[in-house]
Amino acid sequence: MTGALAAATPVNCTVNNSHLHNGCGYPAPGLNNFEFKPLFTIGSWGFTKPELLAIIAGLAVIVFFWAAFRKPKMIPGRTQSLGELAILAVRDQIIRPALGKKGDSYLPYMVALFFYILICNYMELIPVLQFPVMSRIGFVWPLVLIMYVLYWYLGFKAKGFVGYFKSWIPEAPWPILIILIPVEILKYVVVQPFTGSPGERVRRPAQHPDLRGVRCAPTVP
Repeated sequence: MTGALAAATPVNCTVNNSHLHNGCGYPAPGLNNFEFKPLFTIGSWGFTKPELLAIIAGLAVIVFFWAAFRKPKMIPGRTQSLGELAILAVRDQIIRPALGKKGDSYLPYMVALFFYILICNYMELIPVLQFPVMSRIGFVWPLVLIMYVLYWYLGFKAKGFVGYFKSWIPEAPWPILIILIPVEILKYVVVQPFTGSPGERVRRPAQHPDLRGVRCAPTVP
């Protein structure tokens, strides 16, 4: 039986010619599913599918909120009502619990960032598109850098250069500070920027439709 099966199996089994009924079997998904050929090239730069999806996600955010609020009315229509609900959700569920009403000044930035990331991740659920843009670290790190620079800038603005660094260290007896100061410095300088982005990078590919059935480890929440 084994010999007959081996004889019937094609010699060169590839992703393109493998399926359930030709002897090669089903090709298990892997990292090759995330390698995209350029849609077109400009010099040495190749424009790929993830870049196209990132642009589509950005345009979707811009077009939706422009359509919702280009002519705002006292009695909102459907699109304006949906836009208002989206903004209030970010304000009441994200900004105010963390910053209070003083955080409302960052509402436009946070709304744009939240829905851009949300749409990028939901791309994996749309037939044909089916790719979570934020699984590519090249899209994650620029957002991390923008947020990290803004975080430090606002800290210096609010507490001054020295005061901001002093705010890192809680009050404690000096023997404990010997250990606590290096830990706090590592927390703000290394841990914060290096925890959110890798978590997002690991979680999104693990939830890709092609890999859901073969992942063997829990995803990062």
